[in-house]
Amino acid sequence: MLKKLALWGMYSAFLGLLLAGAMYRTSVKLGDGGQNQNRGNQSRQGTSGRGGNQSVIESVTDNAQLGVYGKEVKEASILTSQVLDINNRGITLQLSDGQMTSVTGRAWRYAQALGFSTQVSDTLRLDGYYEGNRFEIMHMTNIETIQSVSLRDETGRPLWNGK
Repeated sequence: MLKKLALWGMYSAFLGLLLAGAMYRTSVKLGDGGQNQNRGNQSRQGTSGRGGNQSVIESVTDNAQLGVYGKEVKEASILTSQVLDINNRGITLQLSDGQMTSVTGRAWRYAQALGFSTQVSDTLRLDGYYEGNRFEIMHMTNIETIQSVSLRDETGRPLWNGK
C-alpha cells in the first residue's frame, strides 16, 4: 500500500513538472513571459492625456492608385500613428481618429527579420490602402529612427510570401 502511494505521488509530481514546463515554454515562445500583460494598458493610459495630437491622416497628394492582386483599384493613403504596445506577436497602433490597428503575425515577424524596431510612443508613418474597414500596410517608417521596411509590393502582395 505504501509503495502504491509513493508511486502515485511520484507520478503526480512528474505530471506537474511536465505541465509547468509546457506553460513556461509557451510563455517564452510567445515572448511575453506573462510580464507584459498590463503593459498595453499602462501605455494607453500614458498616451490618453496627449489627445492623439501626433496622429494625422492625409491622402496621397498625387492620388496614387494601387492594383491589388489584379482586383479593383485602391487609393493609396498615408497614416501617421503612435505605437501603444509591442510584443513578439505584434505592435498596436493608435490612428488619428482614435481607431486602433496592428501589425501582427507574419507581417510583424517579417519586419523584425528585416531589422525593423520601434518603441512604445514612437511615431510611425504607414503607407498603404484600405481594404474594407482594415488598413493594409505596404510600407512603414519609424519617424524617430528613420528606419523603414516594406511589407507589400506595389500591387499589395505580401512580401513575406516570397513570391
